[in-house]
Amino acid sequence: MKKFVSPLLIFLAGITWGLSCIFVRDLRNQGFDNNEITFLRFLFASIVICLIYLIFDRKSFKIKLKNSWIFVCSGAIGMFLTSLCYFSTQYNASVSVACILMYTSPIFVTVMARIFFKEKITLIKIICLIFTFGGILMYSLDGNVGNVSFPVFMVGLGSGLFYASYSIFSRFALNKGYTSENILIYSFIFGAIASSFTVDYNHLFTTISSLN
Repeated sequence: MKKFVSPLLIFLAGITWGLSCIFVRDLRNQGFDNNEITFLRFLFASIVICLIYLIFDRKSFKIKLKNSWIFVCSGAIGMFLTSLCYFSTQYNASVSVACILMYTSPIFVTVMARIFFKEKITLIKIICLIFTFGGILMYSLDGNVGNVSFPVFMVGLGSGLFYASYSIFSRFALNKGYTSENILIYSFIFGAIASSFTVDYNHLFTTISSLN
């Protein structure tokens, strides 16, 4: 059953992540900026997730204070900075460019996993990375990335780097015996906290009050 469910969940995750672009565009049309969109995403997600686990599985909130740095990093770096760079690239380039640059993350994951966890870089991994890099290269030659300014390109590449860091910090947590539920809860909480420092609240409340 797991062999069927796991790929299905990955497939659904990809679909819902892709659909987020539609809502981001609509929010931007309503006057919200990238910082506000990022903050609202984490705020509402963390509230919903916390309520669900408070009702059904309160044990998922238990972590050791000495390991809290892992969740701070997975939320503030792995989630928050990924979203901020991703949404910024969407705005300054396009959705397709933002997606293709964010999915450079396997390259960064492979390198960081080798550094931090001494994982072997196998032939299969090398082949996969070649295909990843080849896809980005072909997309660039088509003129999609080539027309993007260097700063925007680097921000888009940053989303791939930070997205990869989420996998690395999650691995640290898993190695210490934490569950995916622990990681999910606290990553969103610390993502919300980090994003709260980037928001102009006067502009946010003005924009909310002006909604039709």
